[in-house]
Amino acid sequence: MRISLALAALISSASFLMAPAKAADVKGVVEMFTSQGCSSCPPADKIFNEVILENGVVGLAWHVDYWDYLGWKDTFSLAAATERQRAYAAGMNERGVYTPQMIVNGDTVVKNASFRQSIAAALSGSLPVDIDATVAEGTLVVKTASGEGSANLVLVTFEQKQDIVIERGENAGTTVSYHNAVADVQTIGMWKGKEITIELPGSEYAPKKGQGCAILLQKVAKNGAPGRILGAAIVKQPGV
Repeated sequence: MRISLALAALISSASFLMAPAKAADVKGVVEMFTSQGCSSCPPADKIFNEVILENGVVGLAWHVDYWDYLGWKDTFSLAAATERQRAYAAGMNERGVYTPQMIVNGDTVVKNASFRQSIAAALSGSLPVDIDATVAEGTLVVKTASGEGSANLVLVTFEQKQDIVIERGENAGTTVSYHNAVADVQTIGMWKGKEITIELPGSEYAPKKGQGCAILLQKVAKNGAPGRILGAAIVKQPGV
């Protein structure tokens, strides 16, 4: 899924939920796999919303599409979210996929019964590679520090906050606040341990108003599964 190029002019008007931070300030990345059609998800969604407002946490909510048949189609559901979760499961030798599920830094599965404690433990350090991501004159400029290994630079666009009234399905009659629901994901470059700078013109980088963007520096296993996240940043917009 790619965002329309015609939206490039809206770059400068977008506002963002979290302040940018270098890796030294970023404790880590919390990825939430969820669905509006999952009755067990709203309590976990609430915890996720609270966690990502803490300093130094980059949070991304991936709304899967495999529960859409239960009477309510998730308004944020993406095939790419389901694909990512299944790829994680394959890489971590998990027996299957489920919701709610949280993964920290691309390599730690957080168990439902102890989300808060497990997240806190997984975020006890910081990510090893600094990333700076800013927009200047309509161009996204991403700079990475040096480090060890190789990884993909991934651009993730997300909806900052929306309150959704769920009319049917297991959560019928409830209103749930969703933060950082992923709208689009694309690989924008390769990193091989050296400092690099990547520039994306507005024709390739065009979030809608109300959307935010994050950069992930993520290792990839030989089987293509996503691996450990080495660095992350929220894109800084002009004037923010």
